[in-house]
Amino acid sequence: MFKKGIVSVIASVIAMGLGYLFQFYMIRNLTPSTYGDLSVVFGILMILTAPLSSLDIFLTRKIAKLAEPEKEGMYLIKTYSKKVLLYSSLLAAVVFAAALILNILFKWDGILVGIPIITLGIPLLYFNTVWSSYFRGNERINFVAVLAVVLPALKLMFGILLISLGLGFLGASFSLWLGGIGVFLMFTPFLIKKTKPHIVHAPKLEKSFLYIMITLVLGMVIAYLGLFFIKITLNSEQVAYFNVALITSTVISILGSGVIVPFLPKVSKLTMVEWKKILMLLLKGIMLILPIFIVFIIFPEHIITFFYTAKYDPAVLPFMILSISAFLATISSLLDNIFWSQHLEKFPLAVNAVSVVLLVPLFVFLIPLYGIAGAALAMVSLSAIGLCLRGILMLIVKRKYETNGPAGI
Repeated sequence: MFKKGIVSVIASVIAMGLGYLFQFYMIRNLTPSTYGDLSVVFGILMILTAPLSSLDIFLTRKIAKLAEPEKEGMYLIKTYSKKVLLYSSLLAAVVFAAALILNILFKWDGILVGIPIITLGIPLLYFNTVWSSYFRGNERINFVAVLAVVLPALKLMFGILLISLGLGFLGASFSLWLGGIGVFLMFTPFLIKKTKPHIVHAPKLEKSFLYIMITLVLGMVIAYLGLFFIKITLNSEQVAYFNVALITSTVISILGSGVIVPFLPKVSKLTMVEWKKILMLLLKGIMLILPIFIVFIIFPEHIITFFYTAKYDPAVLPFMILSISAFLATISSLLDNIFWSQHLEKFPLAVNAVSVVLLVPLFVFLIPLYGIAGAALAMVSLSAIGLCLRGILMLIVKRKYETNGPAGI
């Protein structure tokens, strides 16, 4: 178990590093305006693929619980992948149509090219996730770790190749998903392998997973909505500066997701009666991300200049503000995992739904006044509101649990 955990963590760190290398390469080889358009396209792709993590967890659990996870799981995945291909293709078609409407309304010519390109890869990315869950369910962690590294490595490789060929924004947009073809080819031996029919029905998503999935999608909307408002209100160059600040501050959230790996199973074993133990775990999680947060707050200019050159100096102030937002959002994420561990999935969903509604007027008011710093202020304000709402809900749950037990929640 420990060795498999180490392999998984190492693969995640390498994948994260390759993801940032891709961003660094694009930033240094595209103009700020072109990179700004690419950032909007990337944000759309992240929102559209937000359900993948929940889908992966759902199928992995189902396969792991089968009597014969290797044989029955293979049949189940082949059956389920057909449905996923159908629905993801429909999603891609809807997004393609939305791109046409956006161009009519806002004349986003660059983005109009990028959105249809990423829609070509959506079914492939969903299909690959379904098959990855088969290997997770069978605890073939080494193969899963290779998959986790191969996708961002191929994305970087295609990005460098297509930009070198002079394809610019067009090539960068294709590189966002072309690596999925390599992963698909790795699955080919299993796809052509004949399997005997098993009495295994494609599982339906439980309400709890649907709640978590919608919560994560709304979280992605919150994270990337600012890019669209900046594009509408300002210009692509300002989008580029804001995205540089955003992806750099996201390091705090990525480290936070690493903290959640051991955090979730530990809090899942506790009840709200054991509030002090839950609070101690929460504080330990916060302490692990605190050092990087302090570094970001003290040295924002040095970090931006070192990684992105002085050309991206306008990102310094938004980066400092967004680092505070990321720190607060990571604490909120830890609280969400406490809710999920206690089967209270509706609470994080409700908070994220309210947050999306509040974020729109904040952007509308602050961006025209303060530019990209205003967008960062909107996000940090929302992070603070979201954290307060979660804290209030947690206290309400704690009191009801102490008074009436689990039935009182």
